[in-house]
Amino acid sequence: ADGAAGRSAGCLPKWYTDQLGTGNTTCPYGMRLPGDITWKNDLSWEVNIVCVMYGYVPMFVIVIAILEFLIVRGTRELSFVVYVALTTFFNEVIVKNMLSQPRPSGSCCLSCGMPSSHSTFASGFFTLMWLDAAYRVNPMDVGGEANHWCAMILEKEMAWIRGPLSQPVTLSNCAFVYTCIMWGTLLLPVPLTRIVLRDHTTLQAAAGAGIGIVYAFLFFYGFYEPFAKNMARRESWRFPQGPGKHSHVLKNTIRLPWWRQQLKP
Repeated sequence: ADGAAGRSAGCLPKWYTDQLGTGNTTCPYGMRLPGDITWKNDLSWEVNIVCVMYGYVPMFVIVIAILEFLIVRGTRELSFVVYVALTTFFNEVIVKNMLSQPRPSGSCCLSCGMPSSHSTFASGFFTLMWLDAAYRVNPMDVGGEANHWCAMILEKEMAWIRGPLSQPVTLSNCAFVYTCIMWGTLLLPVPLTRIVLRDHTTLQAAAGAGIGIVYAFLFFYGFYEPFAKNMARRESWRFPQGPGKHSHVLKNTIRLPWWRQQLKP
């Protein structure tokens, strides 16, 4: 997430610049973990564990999504990987270097802090999931609503553990609510934990969350929806067209409910 790509001389913290040339650049506030996450000296280990775990949630989602794409090699999975790549590029290469705002005092990270990329990913992933799931809700599909909620998690329609764009073709109202609650519990606390660790100011975390929502809307309606409608009519598409079942490099895995598909002229 908030990686070294966003680093510039103007963003280096005072504790770091003061120690340059001494051969010792140890952070006085704690320990900098991979992924620009601070383990704080002045917080309890319980709070540190919760905040650090949430800091790694966006990275975990990205890793799972990339693994899913490498295994399935589908257009739906590729779409999410493209979203991640575009978000990373705009946030780390363009926006952070353009704003060049340092992190607050108390952070052990060296990169720029405006906006928070962890917050951008978290809010963007949730918004993308919500848009895609809402796109698939069928009020007439009762699904497993009459069953115990534990059974609902085991049903194939609860595909939330795979990726934000890995929803089934249709969702019942209950499945939609469960999916939003699960993804919300996983992603929405991320901006708050970035503030608690003082890796970002409230403004930086809020800006990151807002930018993530904007990215998700632009990507979904500007690219994914038109692309999905086009590919939904080509369910058997694969590249290259080989005789073997697994001879493809990429295949179409996007499925839309019938009421969302373009009508043939």
